Amino acid sequence: ETTIALSREVENITCIKEASGNLDQMGDIIENVDLVILLSNILDNAIEACEKMTGKKQISVESILQKQMWIISVKNPVDKEVKIRKNRIMTTKRNKELHGYGLQNMEKVTQKYDGNLKLSCKEGFFTARAMVVLRKK
Repeated sequence: ETTIALSREVENITCIKEASGNLDQMGDIIENVDLVILLSNILDNAIEACEKMTGKKQISVESILQKQMWIISVKNPVDKEVKIRKNRIMTTKRNKELHGYGLQNMEKVTQKYDGNLKLSCKEGFFTARAMVVLRKK
């Protein structure tokens, strides 16, 4: 059994989770460190985005396991459209060279498992969707 604990003080953010499929088998296929990279970065980014905004803060997490594919999609509201070029976020942070490593690490993990990471921002919502192919080692 794999347990992943994410610790962060967050105020006034609602998280809605939806899962389908039997996720128990994933621990035999995806290395724990890779699961942590994917889950911690995708959730941390959504939480950070919600902390910056006013209004309703709701993070939707959807996990789908079908056949030999796992998709995790995390959707969060944004105050303004996020600029995405070539599946990269144009950061608004200072020290631009020190940011974006989480997304790069997530992309490396998805590619390791013959999958991909897709970022989108539409109608006030940012979505990060990671897909990996599950093959027995």
